[in-house]
Amino acid sequence: MYKKNRIILRICALMLACFLLLPGTAHGAVIEPAQPYASDYIILYNAHISAMGDGILQIWFDVVGDTDMDEIGAQAIILYESINQTNWTQVIKFSYQNFPSMLIEDNCTHSSYIPYRGVAGRYYKALVCIWAGKDGGGDSRYVWTAPVKAT
Repeated sequence: MYKKNRIILRICALMLACFLLLPGTAHGAVIEPAQPYASDYIILYNAHISAMGDGILQIWFDVVGDTDMDEIGAQAIILYESINQTNWTQVIKFSYQNFPSMLIEDNCTHSSYIPYRGVAGRYYKALVCIWAGKDGGGDSRYVWTAPVKAT
């Protein structure tokens, strides 16, 4: 009986130690105020890159607004390239001024992509600035795509 209680005690101590090592617990850590993630303009957003072959990439973005927006879509897309996924270099910046299809008017959703001819075998990721605006106000969110190897 003593051996069984000792094993249970060790298991409880191990679980307590693991709990105290978890991030986000309030055991002596500084508790930061909650960050406001809600938006009056943007409900959902996402971005990803698709490798289409022959080095061609499609940089996709999706955004859902709270209601019909005066403008909705992406304001900018910054594309980065890497050979080893460690060192990244900016290769191009797409802007809605040069690619008007990135922003549309009078809609609550927008899903689109920008094509880019990369180099097969290299890795690409993008930082996308999502935007939704209405009646002179608006909100933006930045989202990174996962790295993709061009084929």
